[in-house]
Amino acid sequence: MNILNNIFNGKNENFYKAKTKLSNAKKRFNGFVIDFPDVTSDEIMFIKDHWEKLPNNLGTGVKIMALNFNSEVKLLLTSYAPNSYISPHKHLEEYEVSEILKGSLTNKLTGDKYKVGDKYKFEPNEVHYLQSSKDGCLVHSALTTNKTYNSHHLSKKDKKMLISA
Repeated sequence: MNILNNIFNGKNENFYKAKTKLSNAKKRFNGFVIDFPDVTSDEIMFIKDHWEKLPNNLGTGVKIMALNFNSEVKLLLTSYAPNSYISPHKHLEEYEVSEILKGSLTNKLTGDKYKVGDKYKFEPNEVHYLQSSKDGCLVHSALTTNKTYNSHHLSKKDKKMLISA
């Protein structure tokens, strides 16, 4: 709170109001930030249960929604419009563990194809370039630094709910 001390020249009524508002804002923030250092210096803030469109320099026709996150894992949904893509990228420290819920994807660097029900895992620093089919795609993913993390099994009910999100 040193910044607030400098702004308000000590602890006064405005200092305490500002401190309370900052604390409330911090409690309401329920998302996370991902940066793409190998693609751009941009950082993107993902807010829980809210679709965020990726900027065109990172991909075309792709939206991401934060579902849940904690110190071990960030769970998210990625929605690809038909024939859309995320630019080639890697995660410096995180594994990406994913399952296709709807449609299909191709890793344009390896030629690997993933369809509904398929799961895939990218290691930290493994470059991947994902493009959807003509039908688009919906992917449930986990980003984690835990190399033994296995994506939890989604029930049919959860999959149905995520597909309709």
